Amino acid sequence: MSEIKAYLDQDYAALKSKAKSSGELFVDDKFPANDSSIFKFENVVFEEIYWKRPHEIVQDPQFIVNKIEPSDLNQGAVGNCWLIAAASCVLSSPELTERTIPTNQSFDKSDYAGIFHFKFWVNGEWVDVVIDDFLPQSTFFLQKSCKKKEMFGPLFEKAYAKLNICYEFLIAGYPHDALVDLTGGVNEVYDLNLSRPTADQEKLLDPNTLWEILYKTVNYGSLSIGTISTDKDGNGPVLPNGLVICLIYSIINEYELIEINGSFDQIREPGSKKPNNNSIKLMRCLMKFRNKLKNLVDIEDDLRDFTVN
Repeated sequence: MSEIKAYLDQDYAALKSKAKSSGELFVDDKFPANDSSIFKFENVVFEEIYWKRPHEIVQDPQFIVNKIEPSDLNQGAVGNCWLIAAASCVLSSPELTERTIPTNQSFDKSDYAGIFHFKFWVNGEWVDVVIDDFLPQSTFFLQKSCKKKEMFGPLFEKAYAKLNICYEFLIAGYPHDALVDLTGGVNEVYDLNLSRPTADQEKLLDPNTLWEILYKTVNYGSLSIGTISTDKDGNGPVLPNGLVICLIYSIINEYELIEINGSFDQIREPGSKKPNNNSIKLMRCLMKFRNKLKNLVDIEDDLRDFTVN
């Protein structure tokens, strides 16, 4: 990782050392526990917000319980599914997770000083965002993980809100932008409508070529997100397959089922060669986030409206 810049000139190590020496928990005056950190233009919460430190919310809070998993993040009422989906993808990779979320942080008395930090890629460089651990208490925010005493999720959301000025500015965004912020990588966007037979032939994206691109991303360690786009604001209706228009989905894994003698009983592993036998049929599948293998989705059917990032 390249040199990391202290965001807003707040050096994590220095501030933590100062807090521990003084015997007082860190208080972040650059992202205070008040309404200025919630909104700048419109109060999107519509209720009084109380800020509490984790040990005031639950007994024995933990930064991470057991281990980090993609399903650890549960979106609140704030419209930041674009961030949650991107972060869930990142959490599927321990290497990428450690790059953004320093996992050696804790609430142990010997180490705790009310200060935490997270790293993001901003304008071509890594920045270290420092926060205190006052959390806004409302279903509007990412709070469900607090029920199992795990705090990295709400703290991560707070750090990203600080990076974006306030929580209000997390409402609506592009998941491919969030992926860049969390990984320092580059992004590509594929509109699967261009793979339909009705697509403009000059813009036609061959479905077989597209699938091979998506399938190889797993082997290369790339991350994928899918969403069904619409011109209307907000989430749309639920489709017969259970997918919600405008909701953003983390694509955690991809499979290709191989039919031999009329039975799909083999899986082509990511990175393996495509079978040469023309009599072998393939079923292309994406594994939906947090679903089991039996709930695979046919890319040529249910995901044909997706935009994949």
